[in-house]
Amino acid sequence: MKFRIGIVSQDVLFTDRFCEAMQEAYPKELELLVFPTPEKGLRAIRHYPIDLFLVDEDSSLWDRVPETTHVLFLSENKVSETLPRDRGTICKYQSIQDWYELICEICKEAEKDPMSPDLGPVMGREDLNRLCLFTSAAGGVGTSTAAASFAIHVAGHHKKPIYLNFETFSSTPVFFSGSELNTYTFEDLIYCLRSERYEQDAVLKRAICRDGSGVYFIMPSRNAPDMFSLNGEEILKICDWIQKTEEFDVLILDMNFESTENVILPFLQAFRTVVVTDGSATANRKTEDLIRTLPLVSDLSEIEVGKKVRLMYNRYPEENGELILNRGMGKLGGIHELPHKSEHALIRSISMLSPFARLAEEYDV
Repeated sequence: MKFRIGIVSQDVLFTDRFCEAMQEAYPKELELLVFPTPEKGLRAIRHYPIDLFLVDEDSSLWDRVPETTHVLFLSENKVSETLPRDRGTICKYQSIQDWYELICEICKEAEKDPMSPDLGPVMGREDLNRLCLFTSAAGGVGTSTAAASFAIHVAGHHKKPIYLNFETFSSTPVFFSGSELNTYTFEDLIYCLRSERYEQDAVLKRAICRDGSGVYFIMPSRNAPDMFSLNGEEILKICDWIQKTEEFDVLILDMNFESTENVILPFLQAFRTVVVTDGSATANRKTEDLIRTLPLVSDLSEIEVGKKVRLMYNRYPEENGELILNRGMGKLGGIHELPHKSEHALIRSISMLSPFARLAEEYDV
């Protein structure tokens, strides 16, 4: 189990040394997140659980943390009294081993607490490594084509992917076709999710189709505004529901990017987010704006965003295409414009190209 620790301190020297030492000693046991203000830290809790906060000073703001998140106030002096489980004070200057044992004691005790509230739709941490988000800042750059091609690539290596298109106007039927017996669509899933009147597993099994390529998918809603009304929390609930009903090696989400929770929450939960551009001046400018915006709308640092995001070029013109300057993130490579008779034929012809192989390696599929 990996514990997530938030730090809000104006003592930059302490913060840097503490993070460096803890990450060197316990990289697999701890995840450290540094926030400039309490407000930033509290906003982050809305997106993903934080087990413990180490903070400079007592503030009424910390009364807003969930019961599952503990708070320790950092002190320059030794504290003689016994440290309480929650809302305690701790001296900054301790050995790394003492710090680690203290963190484990507090966080493990929280795990045993039978009164801990349900954290909602957030997927299990092992399942997070299965989520892959494809998005873009500009239309017409081939985002859906790339997402569908990656699904075919995964299926071609005898793995089990599911392609989930959450766009208002989905292109899923252009790429995939399945059994007529599976007559339910996203419209039925959304109704089931919101009404809680039907057996979810039965509805889901009637909705999941399998293409001849081995890719699983769900047909779009017959009523486009249904998809437009979905929020980020509902999208994650659907992903969690799908994964618990029938385990997939990769859940591939195809979404338009908006600076709202309907894409920010999936972005935070995804193991990798693939941002697609076509190398044109307009698309590249919008993509650079998106990359600069992501740390602000997600409350992640530029380094954290860089670790999560991968850049892919699709429909790249050989004559006048331009590359985006290094923005501190990984690059999957590019796919030139190719002649094709149909989108169905195109995604199969490009699915084995190197950009998708590189992404598959990161998912170990």
